[in-house]
Amino acid sequence: MKRTLRQLWAVTMLFGIEWFRRWPIIIGLAIFPVAIYLVFFLFGGESVGKQVMYGMLIAGSITTGITSLAQCVVFTKSLRIQEMFVTSPISPLTYAFGIALSRLLPGLISTVLFMSVMLAVGYIEPAKVVVTLLLVEVSDILGAMLGFLVATYFPNPQHIGGLAAMLGFLLTMVPPVLYPLDVLPPTWQYAMGILPPTHAAHLLRAFNGVSENAALPVWVSALALLFFFVTSVYLVARRSRWREV
Repeated sequence: MKRTLRQLWAVTMLFGIEWFRRWPIIIGLAIFPVAIYLVFFLFGGESVGKQVMYGMLIAGSITTGITSLAQCVVFTKSLRIQEMFVTSPISPLTYAFGIALSRLLPGLISTVLFMSVMLAVGYIEPAKVVVTLLLVEVSDILGAMLGFLVATYFPNPQHIGGLAAMLGFLLTMVPPVLYPLDVLPPTWQYAMGILPPTHAAHLLRAFNGVSENAALPVWVSALALLFFFVTSVYLVARRSRWREV
């Protein structure tokens, strides 16, 4: 266990230090969802804007997780850095978690800035900040695991970035993330349950009291999100093709 933790720390620091030099990107990540909120607020009013802000917490975390990890795999493959890790005792799961954690800090900073705006306008109660942040970070790690898995199955680095961006777009625009689950008919609510962001967004809204009359029970979404998280970790550990580089 100590050896795994040391390996995890080494990978995290190796890929995380560079983000301290990219503070404009961190600020941009925080400003972008606020800009999206203003657009929907101006055209749809406060109720629509509030739903979008909650949706952007999940959409931003999943998209960042998928695209950042996939792009990092592209970078390490192109410079043949990943070959060094493949031939080392580090497991693909430790490697993937290390990169995910290295992206966690800048994502966490932008999320905290965004949630500060939501606190200022009264969209989140102070007592619910910790659980809300936990749900967002679970979504971030889930997206990172999916991004790593996709990246290991495509040997051509030129295709991974676009594919990860498209996957992130589909997982945040198709399911009820930017809009509440209860606007869909009950049948469609359950159909959208095959996508992980549906449950993350549903749990986030239900916990903060901004989603009503959804046919999909909250406890089902909690179990489903746990299932998707565990499955993604298993797939990275057992089914990723990271040695075929």
